[in-house]
Amino acid sequence: MPVEIIPLTKEFYSEWDRFCDRNEEAWFWHTSGWIDYCMKSRFDTVAYNRSFSIVENNNIIAIVPLLIEEPTINGETIKEISFSGGNTPLFIIDKSIIGKKRAGLSAEIWDKIWSIAKNEGIARCLFKLNMQTEAYLRSMTIENNLYKKGFFDTSTYSCILNISQNEDDLMSNMRKGHRAAIKKAQKSLQCICYDITNVDEKVMEEFGKIYFMVAKKATRPDETFKKLHGFVKKGNAVLLKANLGEEIAGYTMVFYYKKYAYYAMACVIEKFKDQDVSHFLQWNAISYLKHHGICYYELGDQFFSKSFFHQVSDKSMSISAFKRGFGGRLVQQISGEYYFSLEYFKKVFQQRITSYENEIEWIVGEA
Repeated sequence: MPVEIIPLTKEFYSEWDRFCDRNEEAWFWHTSGWIDYCMKSRFDTVAYNRSFSIVENNNIIAIVPLLIEEPTINGETIKEISFSGGNTPLFIIDKSIIGKKRAGLSAEIWDKIWSIAKNEGIARCLFKLNMQTEAYLRSMTIENNLYKKGFFDTSTYSCILNISQNEDDLMSNMRKGHRAAIKKAQKSLQCICYDITNVDEKVMEEFGKIYFMVAKKATRPDETFKKLHGFVKKGNAVLLKANLGEEIAGYTMVFYYKKYAYYAMACVIEKFKDQDVSHFLQWNAISYLKHHGICYYELGDQFFSKSFFHQVSDKSMSISAFKRGFGGRLVQQISGEYYFSLEYFKKVFQQRITSYENEIEWIVGEA
């Protein structure tokens, strides 16, 4: 019986998510909830859901998360396949599909993605391999399938903690300054965890208000905090709040799904910057996740310097150093970009060349 290609609609969300639940390679980034969130997460961007599944004998045998995003920057609009401006999680084929059938299905999916890109006038697509699995984390070598498809390699590293260790070992593996900061903060700060058992709309509204206040601007549409509330209510996120007495000092939000968690977002109110709020909240997040059966906690991207593909800010490098202080190991996040528009390719690479050239000149000048 031939396979069918079924577009992802809201009526199909439950079946799609059940596929994610039973397939080890799928993580939170593949779920319908995250797809829906990404569609509404940016200002000045129109997003279209082109996700689809492959169905055989009335059973899903593969899912393909796919969004077309049209950001408008300086009055110019461009079409990309991306997730909230970042990399699209690679499609998942059911573990029961093996050998030549699996290879053939993978080729068919890529053909469909390429067809959508060309028919929709896509300028660039961004993809990443799925690293939130035991197999990926334990493998000594990961095959870069994106490179084989002609993608430019834009891979980064991420810091991941194995939190199945006991808390004493986790603490001893931290940087000395982090341990001291946590112990100091524990004497004055209190932590409240909001999860599936106690979160409400008022809590999330307060979080959103303070998050924007700290950022000194609205960084995302208000609706995204309603989506985040939904993640917490569903048991896929926890919001941790630090108080100093009766005052709120800061927040941290963490996503979790299956045995894996991801540090999503945080804010600390300016007048409490010297209270080690971030260290305190991260330690409480680790403790919470451990007691809820999570084995791995991803703290996020690691940048050590500016590079051609990742011309990051000094602030981003400082945040990376903070995350590394909690220990863990660096794992490569394989990602890539592919251009369908020669004009857009030239524009992006010329911008990168100019920026990187300025960086080299600055370094040489300092020397």
